[in-house]
Amino acid sequence: MLSAVTIAAFIAIFVAALLVADAVVGMVRAARGIDENAVDRRLTLTQPASASQRVEILRARRAGTFLPQMLVPFYQRYAQFVRQSHLDVSPERMMGIMGLSALVALAVLLVVLPARVAWTSLLFAPIIGAGIPLYYVGRARSKFRTQFEEQLPDAIDLIVRSLRIGHPVSNAISLIAREMPAPIGPEFGIVAEQISYGHELPLAITEMQERVPAADLAYFSMAIQIQLESGGNLVESLQKLANVIRDRYRMFRKVHAITAEGRFSAWALSIFPFIIAGGVLLVRPGYYDVVAAQTWFPYVAVMVVVMLVVNIIMMRLLTAIKV
Repeated sequence: MLSAVTIAAFIAIFVAALLVADAVVGMVRAARGIDENAVDRRLTLTQPASASQRVEILRARRAGTFLPQMLVPFYQRYAQFVRQSHLDVSPERMMGIMGLSALVALAVLLVVLPARVAWTSLLFAPIIGAGIPLYYVGRARSKFRTQFEEQLPDAIDLIVRSLRIGHPVSNAISLIAREMPAPIGPEFGIVAEQISYGHELPLAITEMQERVPAADLAYFSMAIQIQLESGGNLVESLQKLANVIRDRYRMFRKVHAITAEGRFSAWALSIFPFIIAGGVLLVRPGYYDVVAAQTWFPYVAVMVVVMLVVNIIMMRLLTAIKV
């Protein structure tokens, strides 16, 4: 009769194989030139009764295939997280990469760990397999957001100067697409193309908010929306907004420098126990043999790793100051 660990391993391998197969299908489609975003572009040219209906149609099409939604909770938020990194990979393909990473981590842990604690590989392999790709995606997303927010005040200043000489807002946005570098130039270029194909300006900016994880973009969208609906001095509003964003970004840089010691301490205090344990094993390889023979050792080892992860999370929360 199969044990619970064996059954869980078979289930994990089956799920990982499904994810890898889905990723392979996506790569084959991309290699054949099948454009999965063509339907989205055609839907943007349709004219339902209201702008909100068009947003709902696009959101439904971007929700992904049925298999990932069935296997992954909160799939839509995960898919938006991957898309906002602007990496050349789809959410489904990233799931395949995570499944493959989990299989590799499971194989390595089964070889490295002793037979008594081999069951812990089922706990750590999914965490490693999902954690490393998601960390890479999160870094790319943060880098894109930082670059975009750094360029946003200059882009708003360009809009202000364009409005002062009499250009409409659509022309000012097209000017940003032509004059400013990536990442803000291509993003405003998409907005300019959408406006030229009949999109309303607030809807185009709202869709840019879904692509770009920048909080300051919401204030820009709100200023445009208020001016279109109730009028007002858009030039003055945007000028003040650019100054506020620039000052806030400068303050954020100062806070980031002040909290650098706390972030370094979080990583140093979490990695230090592993360095000490590795050094002891190099000096005296049999130092932990007596302790490892105890029945409670695997549970204590798992608890220590969990506490170290909690330590990293708590230290990052303490040093994450909102500006």
